[in-house]
Amino acid sequence: LDHRSKALDANVYAKNTSENYGIGQQAASENGSFKAGAKTSLHVAESLDVNLAHDHQKNLKTEDSQDVSKAELKLKHDSGSVGVGYQRIDEKRAAQDTESNQATANVTQNFFNNSLELQGLVERNLNSDQSVDYPNRYLLQAGYKLTDKTKVFVAQEYTDGNLYDSSTTRVGFESNPWTGSKISSTVNQSVG
Repeated sequence: LDHRSKALDANVYAKNTSENYGIGQQAASENGSFKAGAKTSLHVAESLDVNLAHDHQKNLKTEDSQDVSKAELKLKHDSGSVGVGYQRIDEKRAAQDTESNQATANVTQNFFNNSLELQGLVERNLNSDQSVDYPNRYLLQAGYKLTDKTKVFVAQEYTDGNLYDSSTTRVGFESNPWTGSKISSTVNQSVG
């Protein structure tokens, strides 16, 4: 369910996927799961948004669950944006319950009449208790518009967690043939 207006954008969703649903097209993490969430973007001023989100996921077989709550202030300017925020991750798993708190920051800057877009993102844990799904994360990305609706991009992501570290390089394209649509494809190379 979506709502868009001058003052507020909002999205609410719920999805239940039975165990062994379909013909193998579902990701393993989606098999036998229930997901629900809400996202909202309050347009406080022309250049300032307050973004809030909450996502809940539950494994229907094991009863493991994960709740992720996010809050962000995003300042937009003519050629990009800057965002700072906070996210809390609460996990209830058979092995261990985890409560993680992360500070987040992101910067987007456009160049050459918005043809080239550079992005940087940081998600950093504030305490030693870390979710396996939310390690410290650092991302740099560059995208180039081929047309008004299609861009190519390259990204480098590093993660630093209690259980593992990784380095992932992504190359791909993204296209928006009409409003609200998105077609994308990527190739990933991961180490770690």
